[in-house]
Amino acid sequence: MASIFGLKTRGSGGFRTRNPDRDNATDIDRHKRLTDSMEQIADEIEAERNGLEARYRREVQDAGFLVDGMESDGLSQEASARAEELTRSILLCEKRLAVLTRQIALLGELRDRLRGLVGSEWTEASEPERLP
Repeated sequence: MASIFGLKTRGSGGFRTRNPDRDNATDIDRHKRLTDSMEQIADEIEAERNGLEARYRREVQDAGFLVDGMESDGLSQEASARAEELTRSILLCEKRLAVLTRQIALLGELRDRLRGLVGSEWTEASEPERLP
């Protein structure tokens, strides 16, 4: 038995590691799965934002018509309640759109960072330094 740092080892190889090509293939697969997941999440956020923006535009348009009617005829109780509902809905839409915008920006930063990892510390297994 050989001795390394006072520890007994079997054979001359000592500690075995996996094949670096296998490790690299595993790393590339993980990178692809992560990238695909991020793209799926980005698509979900984009779809939610597009739908919300369409509803937001309709609510703002409805509020504009309501204000026009209010200026010419005054506000009925029903119109007043609708105006409050539209105001509340518009404010909630604006808050949610801000959150979605931040999420999209964050995902963009993460995707850029992930792209920068390809071919660097993410996938290339470095050779261990040789001991003197």
